[in-house]
Amino acid sequence: MSQSFTGNYETDRFTIQLDDAQGEIVLGNGDAQPIAKSVNLFFKAGQLVGVTALAKNRKYDRLVSITPGPDVPYQYLARMIADDAVTAGVKLKADTATEKVPQNLVKPTRAYLDEVLPVLAFMGLHLVAPVVKKGW
Repeated sequence: MSQSFTGNYETDRFTIQLDDAQGEIVLGNGDAQPIAKSVNLFFKAGQLVGVTALAKNRKYDRLVSITPGPDVPYQYLARMIADDAVTAGVKLKADTATEKVPQNLVKPTRAYLDEVLPVLAFMGLHLVAPVVKKGW
């Protein structure tokens, strides 16, 4: 799979503009502020700790804001990410994403997410809970 993009790096953020009106991904540090009308993913040590909202007193060291293209409403993308993360064992705030994805938008939202996940993984950010190994 291949995805073309352009990018911009500033002192406190890295912006990836996806081709074909697919939106953008902004990676910021722990001081970064969430972007309105985007899916904001909060990470601590490379692991997801919040989607769109962050539980009280929870700290993060990376913020990824995904602004999808016009075909994928950000609320539904947030819900799909939150559902996938919870299914994979990530503990998130209960009311993280409340909008249920309408059936007619499941396929395009999943397709978009499948395009974005490799970019996040390449940056060392994962939407699954860490595997805990016991013993030696």
